[in-house]
Amino acid sequence: MKLNTDVVIMNKGYLYLPLLYDSDVHDDLKNRPLQTEKKSSLLIESESEQFIKTLNLDSYVKNYEHICPKEYKQIHDKYFGQFEIGDWKNKAVNHRLDELITDVLPQFVQTRVGLKRRKLTKIELVDLITSKCKLSNAYGKKDNDIFKVGLLENSIQELEYTKEKNDVLPEGKIRSAEFQDYMNNEIKNYILRKELSTLKAELKERKILAEKNQLYLTALDYIQQNGIELDGFGIKPYGSEWIVFVNTGEYALKDFDGRIYAFPNASVAVRISNKTINDPRVLNNYKHPFLSAHCSDQKICTGNTCSPTNYSSKNLVTALSIGVNTLLYGYFNKEHFGGYNSLDGKIHHGNGRYIDFENYHVSPNNPKIKSGKINITNSFMRR
Repeated sequence: MKLNTDVVIMNKGYLYLPLLYDSDVHDDLKNRPLQTEKKSSLLIESESEQFIKTLNLDSYVKNYEHICPKEYKQIHDKYFGQFEIGDWKNKAVNHRLDELITDVLPQFVQTRVGLKRRKLTKIELVDLITSKCKLSNAYGKKDNDIFKVGLLENSIQELEYTKEKNDVLPEGKIRSAEFQDYMNNEIKNYILRKELSTLKAELKERKILAEKNQLYLTALDYIQQNGIELDGFGIKPYGSEWIVFVNTGEYALKDFDGRIYAFPNASVAVRISNKTINDPRVLNNYKHPFLSAHCSDQKICTGNTCSPTNYSSKNLVTALSIGVNTLLYGYFNKEHFGGYNSLDGKIHHGNGRYIDFENYHVSPNNPKIKSGKINITNSFMRR
């Protein structure tokens, strides 16, 4: 904070700055009583000079990151950037697999708290993964330093030493240089307190994870060879690549005339290599208006919606979501339909054949439809 004044006034947590001379303001002030330094007011007079109330210092410090983002980053990097905290994920058995488990899986597999669903924490994730894997002594590698607990503890201790005691500013008139020194220390200490709070929470979590270290690494090694499926989300090895899939579960579609067709589960998958993602497809033997045949391993027709091809955790989630949403919500009526087939069988291919969905046709009184066990996913679409 730079001030173009030699003196300021501190009063009850607020900064008062000299009021610049203005003839209209000067005339107005003649007709209103001014407060002394001991009372809180919009204006304070000190030695015939008027000071105006500006900002609350506590609020300024807490919001400094948003008020002065560039300066905040400079202070942050200067005092915090030099400390290492260690990234345990980069040391896992297989970086890509670890990323799929820690970044992608929680987007599809969640836990319940009361009636609400939330993402799994790292600790819950480790417990869930290890409980689902049939582990034996044939799997697993030991690396007791994977979570970098000691490194993080040392950094926290050094940061504690970096904090400086800041004397309370006296009330009344003070030199602006003294005020600026005080504010610089306050901002620095606030950033350190904030970072320390985050790191201490991270340390607590890492200590718990470290206790589960061997079991987690063993689970990763198992998945690398056998794959895993949790609550409809699955990962399986495919040579040097990976196949990640999501099961839709049973669902129903309604055609333009209101007829209902109940579909079985579809395993919507994306294959990923080192840097690329292929288009979403259905792994199992399946038929659907957006599939060209009745067979397995078919690419889904997503129309004008382009699936991302460059690999990242975010793009992988997007590609899977596009595939699932196309099957569940993409079909809405025969007048605007642009897929391969139609539920009522009125789209014919050049060879005169089409996919027949009549065996999927069910009554509205079907027990699964009536009870809501199977949802009509496109029922909200307009004709």
